[in-house]
Amino acid sequence: MLTQKYFSKDHLFSLDYPRIWEMEMYDEIPAFFDPMSGNGALQILSIDLFDLNGNDKKKDELFTAYPYLTGHTLVDKMIIFLHMQGIKADTESLHVFSRDGINFIPKEYVVQGRFYMSVMMEKENQILLAIYNSAKQPDEVEAGIIGEIIKSIHMRSRVN
Repeated sequence: MLTQKYFSKDHLFSLDYPRIWEMEMYDEIPAFFDPMSGNGALQILSIDLFDLNGNDKKKDELFTAYPYLTGHTLVDKMIIFLHMQGIKADTESLHVFSRDGINFIPKEYVVQGRFYMSVMMEKENQILLAIYNSAKQPDEVEAGIIGEIIKSIHMRSRVN
């Protein structure tokens, strides 16, 4: 599969996605989708928490916009996010995985008949939320492509 590289405008992350796919921005959040045969879209939201130290105004704005950021651990953040979606989750139902210095939690669920797969990632002071949503569960091919895109995500390390 031929891919192309996407770099977020703030250079917090990059990923590889199929050349036949398209990318559109929605409220400054990139969405990736197959315009020909795809059923859903993958959106990626990345937040740099590094600059929050001592900046209570910015922290309040982020916590208001993204309440899940108030969680102390990645699991806490994911539980809050899922509860916001109407999904019951607890520490026993979520599993943290690690790869290349990135901790992540994947979760599939259905809300109002739509299929969602959310992956919350954390590296240093950066949180990334990848959400694939579709009218139905993706077929094996599309699920594999979504998995490859998510595996290709590279989160930038902060250089002090």
